Amino acid sequence: MSLGISRNEISKLLKTSRNTIRKVENTAKSLNLTWNDASTMSNEEFANKLFPKSNDDNDNLQPKPDCEMMYLELQKTGVNRMLLWEEYSKEVKAIGKIPLQYSQFCNYFNQYMEKQSNDALADAILDRVVSKSQTIKIMDDKSMRSR
Repeated sequence: MSLGISRNEISKLLKTSRNTIRKVENTAKSLNLTWNDASTMSNEEFANKLFPKSNDDNDNLQPKPDCEMMYLELQKTGVNRMLLWEEYSKEVKAIGKIPLQYSQFCNYFNQYMEKQSNDALADAILDRVVSKSQTIKIMDDKSMRSR
């Protein structure tokens, strides 16, 4: 590498794999970024240059399913995830977009359900605390004493 440090040394210093180091190096080369360029940027600028965040255009290529509707539909007899995915896939293709694969579709729905479950649990705990008219003590982070 141009600074005279091997990938192995960088890998050990950063506690990351040599493959990751190679990917960063190859990405920088493809963007014509030099070490001098990198040294003039903040870490955040450099990271954004190497790994730009996806924009709305990319997100719109694969529209996400309506998980709320899916949940309601799955309550009906004879409706399963495969059927919902097939309907979703047809609708997305009809508008010229790329549908999620079945596994991605299911993972997206599972994440939605997990969030709903966590939100419901938090609401239930809060409702129970409030209904018992218990006082919630707010602790000061520094002194660990209640305010």
